[in-house]
Amino acid sequence: MSKIKKLIALTLALAMVLSVSAFAGSYKADTYADAASINSDCKSAIELLYALDIMVGDGKNFNPESAVTRAEMAKMIYVILNYGDDDKAATYAGGKFFADVADGAWYEGYVNYAAATKLVQGRPDGTFGPMDPVTTAEAAKMLLTAIGYSAEARGYVGANWDKNVLSDAAILGLLDGYKANVNSYAPRQWVAVMFENMLLDCYTFGTMAPSF
Repeated sequence: MSKIKKLIALTLALAMVLSVSAFAGSYKADTYADAASINSDCKSAIELLYALDIMVGDGKNFNPESAVTRAEMAKMIYVILNYGDDDKAATYAGGKFFADVADGAWYEGYVNYAAATKLVQGRPDGTFGPMDPVTTAEAAKMLLTAIGYSAEARGYVGANWDKNVLSDAAILGLLDGYKANVNSYAPRQWVAVMFENMLLDCYTFGTMAPSF
């Protein structure tokens, strides 16, 4: 995705967020059967992502401490960059980017999109690990590249990539209010917080990430 197209997509996504955020309170995180397990600091983020149809739980529970998978991150970012329209990334189905992304898998288009637009890189053995849990650094890297940071220029590849990612994420505010262990997998409720930070704070016109 070109820089100008990415900027347009993010601007439209922000407009989408602002148009529904006022109604996010119509669905309460307390509605989930496992609401008692949801950290109170995460509730507004969970309600916003529910309103945007980005992260809605399993129909009964939200599963706040469950890990978000790499494929799920690809899907959520795709939906945002596709102006909130989840068309399954059908245009990208059939791409052959990773050996372990099977034809017809529910995540195929999303992962292929993320690879084609350089939001993600695979592993040295040619796999992606779609069902593997994302670490905090991996989730932050995907969000940072989604808002315009260059993985190569910012040192998100190679040695110390995770430290570079977490440093930029902290400076940008992506990790504001994030209380999960940054050295472990990223739980669903705290990933919701990262998404909320990105959507409402990190790419306003004054703080749009530089593509360098």
